[in-house]
Amino acid sequence: MKILSVLITILGTFVFLLAYPVDQIPNLQQPQVFVYTSGQPSEEGFRKISAMGIKTVINVLPENQSVPNEAEIVMANNMTYRSLPFHLSGFKKQTIQHFAQILKKAEKPVLIHCATGNHVGGLWFAYRLLEQDIPLEQALSEARKIGMRPGLENDLFLWIADEYPKAVAQKES
Repeated sequence: MKILSVLITILGTFVFLLAYPVDQIPNLQQPQVFVYTSGQPSEEGFRKISAMGIKTVINVLPENQSVPNEAEIVMANNMTYRSLPFHLSGFKKQTIQHFAQILKKAEKPVLIHCATGNHVGGLWFAYRLLEQDIPLEQALSEARKIGMRPGLENDLFLWIADEYPKAVAQKES
């Protein structure tokens, strides 16, 4: 029964992605079965993702870059709103751990968004590498597809090498 549910979700996502203009939900990606990422959805985009079955929206933009009434829009569309604001220059181990807790507890499917995909891509990279212990190449590939840009990628490599030197050394060997 669980396999059928996963197949229906995947099929529904495929139909959804073909049916709606991308400007309403820019850079929509699906790095895992019940996890979607995107840039900033429009108000209509939030209605569409609700209709798609998304249960939780996680906004990772700093508060000064977020849409002022986003929480109300999300909740009006029967989804749970979570915010984990951070600045690209302010990655901390606690940010990654907090993200992991939010994602674990969130009702799925979930949409994680920022403005373009860069914040989400960087956060996803650090989460997958440091919290889920996947291979560096896989985490990097996923993050780039989500939207992580080269400048953030370089900053994250430096931060991870400084913060987690043993983890980086193990990944490289």
